[in-house]
Amino acid sequence: MIQSEQMAKKLLAQAKGIDKKDPVKAEIRRYQNRKINIDRKLEMLTERLTELPKEVSAKPLYGKMSNLQKQKEEIDRLLEEKRKELKGLMEVPVDTENWKEFLKVFGEIFKRHLSVEQQTKLIKKLIFKIELGAKDLKIHYFVGDDHIKRELADLASSSFFWPKMRPATCSSSLTNGGR
Repeated sequence: MIQSEQMAKKLLAQAKGIDKKDPVKAEIRRYQNRKINIDRKLEMLTERLTELPKEVSAKPLYGKMSNLQKQKEEIDRLLEEKRKELKGLMEVPVDTENWKEFLKVFGEIFKRHLSVEQQTKLIKKLIFKIELGAKDLKIHYFVGDDHIKRELADLASSSFFWPKMRPATCSSSLTNGGR
């Protein structure tokens, strides 16, 4: 896949198609639109309250606002449920330019003489999970925009293979040489 530009484009196109058809994401978008409409209605009612003459009762407007607020809270609850159902996979697929750049940098690094640990670390940046069936093998790749951009920046940094520095192993005091 790293070598074949056609395969990389096909994978990205497939991810974009799946993203558009995802029923859970579509439902989340519908809930978000309903929430926006409720916010607009609440805003309009608030404006009406400020323009309401003193002799007219505001009780009906407060009742309507209360109902809208309850609807908004229910939509928030449903949104949270749907987001949990997605398990954090709300990212849209990356654009073609960043995908190509990521695969180019990934391929260049992968061609180096790497230890097994370094290869594993590198592959984890591209592959989300591998499903092994009785007669088939499914590889799930990361293609989310935020993930790919973050990993591309990490791969491009010169410290990619350096071990992460832990605060406990670093000095926290300043010294002025050995007096």
